[in-house]
Amino acid sequence: MRLLLTISVVLFLHCSDRESNQPGGKLIQNQIFTSTLSLTGSEWDGTVIKNCTFQDIISPDGIHAMSGIEISGASNVLIDSCLFLNIQGNGIRLRRSGGVTTGIVVQNCRFDSIYANGIQITEDNQNVSILNNQIQNLGLDTTSAALGAPHHGIYAMARGVLIEHNTISGVYNPRGNCISIRSGGVIRNNRLFASTKFGINYFSDHPGAGETLLIERNTIYGNPKGGIGFNSNGNGNNHIKSAIVQFNDITQKIGPCIYVAENIRGVKFEINDNSCIDNSAGYDTDAY
Repeated sequence: MRLLLTISVVLFLHCSDRESNQPGGKLIQNQIFTSTLSLTGSEWDGTVIKNCTFQDIISPDGIHAMSGIEISGASNVLIDSCLFLNIQGNGIRLRRSGGVTTGIVVQNCRFDSIYANGIQITEDNQNVSILNNQIQNLGLDTTSAALGAPHHGIYAMARGVLIEHNTISGVYNPRGNCISIRSGGVIRNNRLFASTKFGINYFSDHPGAGETLLIERNTIYGNPKGGIGFNSNGNGNNHIKSAIVQFNDITQKIGPCIYVAENIRGVKFEINDNSCIDNSAGYDTDAY
């Protein structure tokens, strides 16, 4: 049934100009990092980071979180086939300061035992693609959620993010989603399970006016608050223009398959051809 609703580098090894994402780009490959790799500024445009391991990255003071990779002001960076293991902060953080970045691609990577977000994408990033990654055991810092800053598998605040063919599971801090998205974009063909909130949750605390969010062909199960959620912070000026939710397979024993908050106003919804299985909470499985 169809429903319409009106770096400066902290640690850097082995860099060359071969096999880059654009002419003049650098190659960083086959290295092990135990401190944050930070790419700051256009001098890092076109860099390829490939087959590297980022592990045991822990703040010396135990307070200030450290990420595996941080990028700001560098565009067309490719992160391919890397391992992120036991990191106190984010696996990858695309920062807001340092200038706009565009064309970042993260693909074929594995994230495990990440204390904050697997991947954090802040507002000043454009055309970011997150493809074919395995992201698990996240949000191990459970105190952050109590302070109003829960962690997620992928935390996307930027416009036009593509999230496709990822497996995300095991988000441990309270109110953590497999994917938390705050603007428009495409979320397609992902497998999302075992969060503490939603498989996918839209929340309107970042600018999204005029944007469309497409959520399709995802397999979502075992998320206690629901499969897919749409929530608002009450600021309608941030709301996306439209949302298309289609062809998703959702299994929920607790919570709705698809939830739309009453205060999501001015958003056009197209919700159709989704499968909802074993919805024992009593929601109408035929509604969407």
